[in-house]
Amino acid sequence: MTRKNMITLMSAAIVFTLWAAWPNASFAQTGAETGVDGTNIRHSGGRRMRINDKRSNDTSLIQGSCTVVQSDSNPIAGPCVNVMLSLVDMNGTEVSQARTDGKGHFEFIAQDPNAQYHLIPKSKSYQLIGAQPPLKAGMKLSIQLKIL
Repeated sequence: MTRKNMITLMSAAIVFTLWAAWPNASFAQTGAETGVDGTNIRHSGGRRMRINDKRSNDTSLIQGSCTVVQSDSNPIAGPCVNVMLSLVDMNGTEVSQARTDGKGHFEFIAQDPNAQYHLIPKSKSYQLIGAQPPLKAGMKLSIQLKIL
């Protein structure tokens, strides 16, 4: 076994051990942040919700799940845990951010239900796999990321 393979295997074992030790971990952060549009955002697990937003109409949400695929740099496939994703409009402007939870779930609130969006990982360590159709409010999707 080469040194590179040994390091990769050891890194994967450490990540898997940490993930297995905290399967129900919450990545909630305290406090409020200011969103791109200037309103406050409350963190709740992997979800970011507008404060005082009743969210009675789920058609304004873009929801989904994220999976990291097996590759040369990642020998173990699984859910995207604690990965920051950006919702970007068709002009390339970031509209919102969301962090995946321990099961890879994420949720965005579409500010304009008629607008079209794209989803991109914030970290340069991840690459979105496959072509993505334009996203609209009310959609549920499943995405796959590759670790670079």
